[in-house]
Amino acid sequence: MCKLACRMVVCLLLLSVVALAAPIQVTIDILPGESPNVIGLGAWGSLRVAILTTDGFKAATVDSATLELDGVAICLGGKQQSPVCSREDVDGDHDKDLVAEFPLERFSLADGERTLVLTGRMKNGKEFAGSDSLICMAVSPPSVAAAMAGKSPDISPGLCDGGVLVCWDDFIVQSSANIIEYLVYRVEDTCIYGENWASCVIPFGSRYWVEPVLCMSPIDAPPYAGPAGSFDHSAIDDELPRSVDRFCPGQGDSWVFCGFTAPGVKTGEDYHYRVTCMYSLSLEIGELVYRESRPVYAGHATYLARPLPVNPASSAVIDLSNVTFEWQGSAMAFGYCIEVSPSPSFERANTWVTEIYQITKADGDLVSRTFTNILNNAPELASVTPGSTLYWRVGARNTWDSPGAYPAGPSPLAEGEKNTRYIYSQDLFAFMTLPDMPGPPPDDGGDDDGGDVPPPPPF
Repeated sequence: MCKLACRMVVCLLLLSVVALAAPIQVTIDILPGESPNVIGLGAWGSLRVAILTTDGFKAATVDSATLELDGVAICLGGKQQSPVCSREDVDGDHDKDLVAEFPLERFSLADGERTLVLTGRMKNGKEFAGSDSLICMAVSPPSVAAAMAGKSPDISPGLCDGGVLVCWDDFIVQSSANIIEYLVYRVEDTCIYGENWASCVIPFGSRYWVEPVLCMSPIDAPPYAGPAGSFDHSAIDDELPRSVDRFCPGQGDSWVFCGFTAPGVKTGEDYHYRVTCMYSLSLEIGELVYRESRPVYAGHATYLARPLPVNPASSAVIDLSNVTFEWQGSAMAFGYCIEVSPSPSFERANTWVTEIYQITKADGDLVSRTFTNILNNAPELASVTPGSTLYWRVGARNTWDSPGAYPAGPSPLAEGEKNTRYIYSQDLFAFMTLPDMPGPPPDDGGDDDGGDVPPPPPF
């Protein structure tokens, strides 16, 4: 009898310990205000989760720093790196709930429905847990993207001359018809260079997001195909401010219309681009929800003004055994190339090219280089004869850009333009090589070496 009583006491103690160790069950709402809870696999940013205040639980007692959703810690933000959360009434019962945000990129999401478990502790140390479902639907970012910049005369027809060309492939969703519009975001960097211009220091807080600078429907974004690759869509971020009208995801199965003015780009500035798409998702219950995809990095580009040739000037007669090329440079250009050709189309096989490393601080700064014996050292100009007309141009680029400036031409073949990545001067300068000097007159047989002379006139 005594042994049985002892066993019962032990069991009761164990049950008490288990009861004390079991976390308090709370009610949570993933994507508060939306039903069902649906995101695309390409979604980005943060996932909002509400911890509801109920009769048996007060959200104000939560220690927000301890919150985890399926093992992913709460987002941290601000100078103090504090948990990103807010107190809101999300269920309309006039009680304040706690809405926490979790970084989407940290979750291993797969197509289909799954249950996510939220865990955490109250300020008194007691643990709690809650769960809710999330539906994930397939949407993938494009495989490649590209940003190319500069005032170049050699870009595809239909695209304006100047600005930053942003290209991207199709985003993969349930159907391409589900894509409503593409959004091109711009990130700006402000670089401060030291005395030797050897390094770029980006001040704290200088990189910032702006609203989308371009908003295009799948139909309005023209295709771009070139040496950088073949892309389904492209758009130009140019110098002029513009009005951007777009649809923004609303709550649940709605969207809202919003518009704003986007600033233009400036020469000599470095810009980074990301592309997203607005798309709709069809649910099995016959509803639509609208989402924005995760951004895809499209590269960075420095918007360069064209360099301007100065010397040799047009119609000049030049001795190619010793010639100085001079031009007005482009701000933030890190390199130049000089091209000389007997043809204004600068065919690959007949164009002499030399590349020059030179950092230029401001538009218009003079840059010059002197070369000797070009005809003897340039096989591309071997057919040039004395007195011929030659054309020259200068190109500029920032060698840090990825992938770089607009391609110079579509053809890498011998009869096509050289496929370089420079922003070329628009005006071509033509000059003449030195003609052959006339030889001495024929000898008249005399001893004065004066050559033949006409007879004296009769008296």
